[in-house]
Amino acid sequence: MQHEMRYPHHLHNHRGRLIEAGYSLRPMIMYHSQLVKTSRVRLKEWDYFFIGNKDYGLSLTLADNRYMGVSGIQFFDFNQQKKEDFTTFFMFPRGRLGMPHQSFDGHVSFQNKTTKVDFDYEFNHVRIQAYGLNQNHVNIQVDITLEKSYEDMMAIVIPFKKPKQFYYNQKFNHLKAKGYFMIDDKRYDVSDLYGVLDWGRGVWPYDNTWYWSSASGTLSNGKIFGLNLGYGFGDTSQATENMIYYGGKGYKMDDITFDIPEDYISTWQIHDTKKNIQLTFEPIYDHQTKINYVILGQDAHQVFGVFKGFVVINDEKIQVDNIFGFAEKVRNRW
Repeated sequence: MQHEMRYPHHLHNHRGRLIEAGYSLRPMIMYHSQLVKTSRVRLKEWDYFFIGNKDYGLSLTLADNRYMGVSGIQFFDFNQQKKEDFTTFFMFPRGRLGMPHQSFDGHVSFQNKTTKVDFDYEFNHVRIQAYGLNQNHVNIQVDITLEKSYEDMMAIVIPFKKPKQFYYNQKFNHLKAKGYFMIDDKRYDVSDLYGVLDWGRGVWPYDNTWYWSSASGTLSNGKIFGLNLGYGFGDTSQATENMIYYGGKGYKMDDITFDIPEDYISTWQIHDTKKNIQLTFEPIYDHQTKINYVILGQDAHQVFGVFKGFVVINDEKIQVDNIFGFAEKVRNRW
């Protein structure tokens, strides 16, 4: 049974326990890091954006994992099957980034000698400014504004086995992009694209694997369509993150399964328990990350491609054809 949270309140009580687990269509639950009553080295906070289409993509990340921080800019050229990476890892930020306690509120930034990433939030939009110079002597400059297209979004509060571990996640699809970015002297105008925000705060187990897919686009009938589907982490008996967006409204869906081929670049199958979601995912680029630092590591496949098939909402069968997005499997030891 999926439990919908309907009233605003704090995420934690004074003892550091979750007040309520569940999902909502509005970011109404209030997070405060000072109410987390576990080892601060375990707390993880991140803001992740992706903007793109079938030809190219851009991701930007600011993350404070207490013992390690991440300032990330990654450019993907899907036609040429290549990536330019401008990511910086830095040790022991311990809250110095000042990650916002609420989504679309506040300002967070990181800068060093070669890169800068800046997220400036205000109510229903965010301005992203960034620049970087990588080891290939490639320059990137970014000036993009993303604005909400509609009110519905996906928020979940998920507990883990240990009582003070939790995951509070908000995801926003169909963020309408304006602006540009430049790779050296080549300019990319993003004014006809959508972005997604993954806003995460939590205390996680050391070793875990998650599955996530996201897409935002427009169907042949002219209506906007998006999806946020995932599983694999925590106790999801009160809520999953599975949502379909259609015509500017969000619809909660049942448990999801990804049938992933061994090579990751063959066709995936994505379906739910009640057969209201029957999708194929056809990859165009596998962004693989493999990190092994003794006790820390990541084995990730973020695969970009197109979704096809159908979903059923309120007895209406909606045909999905060539909606661009991504699907991923990520194992972290962190």
